[in-house]
Amino acid sequence: NTWDLDIWWDASQRREPQEIEDEIVADLTVMVRMAREHGIAVALCGMLPTDVPFNGNTAARNALILRANARIRALAAEHGAMYVDYHSRLVANDGQTLRGGLADDGLHPHVQGYRIMAATLLEALGEAGIGAIKGRG
Repeated sequence: NTWDLDIWWDASQRREPQEIEDEIVADLTVMVRMAREHGIAVALCGMLPTDVPFNGNTAARNALILRANARIRALAAEHGAMYVDYHSRLVANDGQTLRGGLADDGLHPHVQGYRIMAATLLEALGEAGIGAIKGRG
């Protein structure tokens, strides 16, 4: 959703950060309610920080992500869902930007980023009393 900040081919389609944030939270709210209505356990995950140096909207995107993550965390608490905080584990010292060395393109984590995410998920599952399934080997 946040890439709607960057629509360059038709400025009339570009959207404001607040509109995008509201849409993300509204969509998640509908999904959580539907899951709960069907007895499905819910885990919500924080959005990842970005650091795309050639993109002029990285700062606006990361600010949007911070605000959305706070609302997603509150949504999880409101519905008794687990919240997996990937953002805090992947963010640089500035509290907004993706930490260096975790993605080649500043957006999609590579193996080191995924290792951190896996450990974060396993920790959150453990805190929720959900055991990890061990692979065969």
